[in-house]
Amino acid sequence: MSLRLLRSHHTFSPYAFKDRVYVHKFQGGKWAVDTKYELNSDFSEAMSQVVLDPLDEIIKDDEQAKKNWILFNLQKIMMCFANADKAKRVLSAGRWLFDSRIGRNELLAFVQTMVALEILLGDKQKSDLLGLNELLRNRCAYLIGKSQTQRDKILKEFTEIYDVRSQIVHRGKSRLNSRERRQFFTLRWMCARVIHEEVELLEKDVKASLHNVSEG
Repeated sequence: MSLRLLRSHHTFSPYAFKDRVYVHKFQGGKWAVDTKYELNSDFSEAMSQVVLDPLDEIIKDDEQAKKNWILFNLQKIMMCFANADKAKRVLSAGRWLFDSRIGRNELLAFVQTMVALEILLGDKQKSDLLGLNELLRNRCAYLIGKSQTQRDKILKEFTEIYDVRSQIVHRGKSRLNSRERRQFFTLRWMCARVIHEEVELLEKDVKASLHNVSEG
């Protein structure tokens, strides 16, 4: 979802349902059901709302371009899982970001999204010196900001967003108002952009390592 391969298409249903996952094993020359898992209703609802995001505003009706976009991003995802040690933070943050879309507790989702950013950008030693808010907002702004104006905007918005996080965690804030809900959407955007940039950096690192091995 952070790479814009998938997106969440929200729908409402008055009924709770549980999906099942069937694991098949190839045995005796044929596939047979080996194990069945029943997913909880919150996870089932979240998965039912995940659809392809082929950048319609850019690709429009070009089916080949859509296929290329899908394959392009699947290769990046495969690269992350194939280099799980190097991609540990990205994979963990991706899980926390997706978990923030499971269920309907906005306050919990807000905190989970911030945790995803802390996984990617946090550093205990430096945060002890600078403060976690200052460290995260600076790293976030300079990683995803493409101009000084955009960086300044991110710095300002992040401080306000982090203040909401602190109110939830330390003061027991009970609900988000409309302004804080918009800030939550901005936080999700920031987190997705950071994951995207981290995947790009990881890909460059993996390619450089392979190049060094081939030269050796």
